[in-house]
Formats: sequence, C-alpha cells, structure tokens
Amino acid sequence: MTGSEWRVFVAEEPLSCRRLKVETQNINAAACRFYARQGCVLKTARRLAYPESPEEIQLLWHKDLPMPSGATCSAPVGVL
Repeated sequence: MTGSEWRVFVAEEPLSCRRLKVETQNINAAACRFYARQGCVLKTARRLAYPESPEEIQLLWHKDLPMPSGATCSAPVGVL
C-alpha cells in the first residue's frame, strides 16, 4: 500500500470526485482487505488482463463518495 492510497481515505478536505475507482490484483491480499475495509465494492474481476502474468487477476474496486456540501457536478448522470 502506498502513502497516496492511504491519503485518499483519510483526506481532511472533501474530494471533488463522485466515485473512486482503484485497481489491484488477486495476489495483493493486503490491498484487497484494505479497500474492502474502506467501504469499496469489488465490481470487476478480469482474468488474463495481464498477458505477461496470466496467474494474476485484475480486480477493480469502486466507492461512491459523498458530494461536498454546496458542490455541484456538471457531468451527466452516469459519466464520471
């Protein structure tokens, strides 16, 4: 786990994005546990995403983030 990954979850200032998407692999159990504890949901598991490492499975985690009070989002619904 890098420091930047941790800072996303402990940021004092609200982020200006609506959804966090993170990628890890099945071989990184510590990262998987961390993202699950932070409320991320595993949305996608892709076998053969890494041709050079066929034993690894790409895991994509998502977490919806609350909008900061008074913030608006100009992106259409479904576009992040």
